[in-house]
Amino acid sequence: MKLEIIDAVDKGDKFVLKMEYDAEFARAIAKLFGVKHADEEEIEDFVAMVLENMTLDDLGELGDEID
Repeated sequence: MKLEIIDAVDKGDKFVLKMEYDAEFARAIAKLFGVKHADEEEIEDFVAMVLENMTLDDLGELGDEID
């Protein structure tokens, strides 16, 4: 399963994430939503929601795992 956030663009009142993900990641998100197929907007909304709910400590731990 792959999710890569390539860039985050500040639009003033919100951030727009540029990301790449594989089919397995998209299927997992669809399963969470209880649908057969999750569209790009649903996937972006889910990723944004998860990031918004992370603390700085969570982000630091995630960064440690990525490095």
